[in-house]
Amino acid sequence: MNNFDLSTILRQSARAQSALSLLKGETKNRALRAAAELLQEQSDTVLEANTIDLEQARGQQQSKWMLDGMKLTPERLKYAAKQLIALSRLPDPVGAVDRTWNYDTGVSLVRRRIPLGVLGLAYEVYPEIQVGGIGMALKSGNAIVVAGSASVAATQAAIVDLFSTAAYAAGIPEGTIQSVPSTAPEGLQVLLHQDRFIDLMLLCGRGSWVERMQEQSTVPTIAAQFGRGHVYIAASASWKQVQSTLLANDYHQVNLGDLQRRFQIPVMGIVMHEAWAEQHLDALIVQLREREVVVDPDERVAAILPNLANRDGAKGGVPLRIVSTLDEAIGWLCKHSYGQLEGIVTNSLSDIDSFSRSLTASSVYVNCLPHLGDPRNSQLGAFLGISTSKLHARGPIGLENLTTVKYIATGSSLPSA
Repeated sequence: MNNFDLSTILRQSARAQSALSLLKGETKNRALRAAAELLQEQSDTVLEANTIDLEQARGQQQSKWMLDGMKLTPERLKYAAKQLIALSRLPDPVGAVDRTWNYDTGVSLVRRRIPLGVLGLAYEVYPEIQVGGIGMALKSGNAIVVAGSASVAATQAAIVDLFSTAAYAAGIPEGTIQSVPSTAPEGLQVLLHQDRFIDLMLLCGRGSWVERMQEQSTVPTIAAQFGRGHVYIAASASWKQVQSTLLANDYHQVNLGDLQRRFQIPVMGIVMHEAWAEQHLDALIVQLREREVVVDPDERVAAILPNLANRDGAKGGVPLRIVSTLDEAIGWLCKHSYGQLEGIVTNSLSDIDSFSRSLTASSVYVNCLPHLGDPRNSQLGAFLGISTSKLHARGPIGLENLTTVKYIATGSSLPSA
């Protein structure tokens, strides 16, 4: 670690990226599959390193939230590996034609997608974020430099080592995947100022942490803040609609803690119309309890079910709110929303139109849940959370957001072969 030189590894990354950008899609896909396989075969190596980090963190009296986020499990690693497989099945974004133009002069213009260059990935906790981040970088033809917190130093080193071993053996240029040790004198804070070498910083963490990193960075950033989405249950919603969306068994097959850790599938607040609540609130609470979901009721919910707050205890659960109108629901969401994912369950076309047009959230879901992070969703595969930025990425941070464009103009007179 004492010999670590940030400028050296950044130069290595830039050289490797030039070679990576020329690779065929199948080479990158083979590397992703190989990394997924090795991650599962040698998961014990990662879990042992993770245990070291956890023991040190407990000695430093880290918060329960931090410890929960740090702790990897075989299931979490398996989920990360599935994301890599999903990525390998997606079309290669590099070289894809966005648009073409033909001019009267005989000149044709083509806009193609090309890699951004060298990416920096900084994350606060949840060490498996690296797996998706590295995989997306490779798929989109970018080199990547990973920088996590000191609390997950051993875990980060183990994951990067395994991924690099598999990727380089599969044909990815050496130096494409780099890691900044948290113990290095030149750590994350210095990486944020490497605009000469880093083309984009990906920031994954709590809102306050992300904002602090953005303030310090001279490199363009995309922020994936950990937050909550909400679902509004309209007066016209039937109990069957709520059961098939909000209470879907495949969504609640894991407990609340797992949902919080999988930031691609955020824990939701529930806002409901008073007419719907009067008929179905008691049944909703029963269903949530069966799924071990702790709730945080507002005064109007507590007025209908006076003993609810006493039974569920402290704050921190899924918020339950009652409103009198759709406009009140929209107003509350605009004020309290994280601006990431908002959903509505309704049987009214006018509700859908008003809700979709009025909210400023980057993604709106109508009578469905935000399952975008599920590796079975082959249209998106893995992605790094939800961006609320206006530029240059908004919504799910996917492969296209990690590319830029090149314009190629061709005259009517082509050289002979």
